[in-house]
Amino acid sequence: MIATLVTRMETSLRHAGYATCLDPAIPGVTVRMYALLRRPRGAVFSKFHNHYLFLDWGNDLFGQLERLLQAREFFSEHVNKSYKTPRAWRLTLPNLALIVVSERGYDPETIQVALNQYFVPAMSGECGQIMLVDLSSGTLTCHHESNYKQTGSIPLEDAAREIGKLFLYQYPGGRVVRTSQEEF
Repeated sequence: MIATLVTRMETSLRHAGYATCLDPAIPGVTVRMYALLRRPRGAVFSKFHNHYLFLDWGNDLFGQLERLLQAREFFSEHVNKSYKTPRAWRLTLPNLALIVVSERGYDPETIQVALNQYFVPAMSGECGQIMLVDLSSGTLTCHHESNYKQTGSIPLEDAAREIGKLFLYQYPGGRVVRTSQEEF
């Protein structure tokens, strides 16, 4: 089931203007697919490139939150090597999304990390978030937009909406969970 989802998402992302690679070699982490938006989105001072990394929760990360957070660090290092401008001076930001796919669900702590933890430009010169696809329940869990203006909200929301839309296209009966109480 995971391979089918990744293959379908790869096709959809390729048609949406992404360069994709199945089973890429990224040091420190086993990856199912990497997708990079070919042309940046956004306005003059808030341009960004989406970088999506698809991982298998059970086989690649062994169902461990610590390994997921390590994978995020390896991914950040890998992406930032391609940006020549120092992080503090960037006008075009990398927007990283780790999309973790599971056939058996996630523990509550991992779900809370996906809902509440995000990575902002002021701290690291990049935006990023973790998204969880649970094939057993047909849900995509991802960061929710805050009630107040948060740094990096435009690229974070762009990735959440794009992956959410593609997920619902692949799983018409699926749900996208953005907070612990609400879904859309």
